[in-house]
Amino acid sequence: MSKRRVAGVMRALFGLPIGPASVRGLERRTADALTPIHALTPIHAEAVEHIRGAGRRTATAAFEAATTWKVA
Repeated sequence: MSKRRVAGVMRALFGLPIGPASVRGLERRTADALTPIHALTPIHAEAVEHIRGAGRRTATAAFEAATTWKVA
């Protein structure tokens, strides 16, 4: 999902006025915090990827429900 879309979802769902640049900064901070977790076994890494995929699908559905824009 693009930074602009994430910002739009955060605004639509939570009323949080956040810009795409802030999304990138938060992504970086989150990635740094999760680095030790990514060093775990491949089974854990697969679980993390599964959760990320589910999160993207949920966020996309929520975004489409909250706006008139549809995600291609």
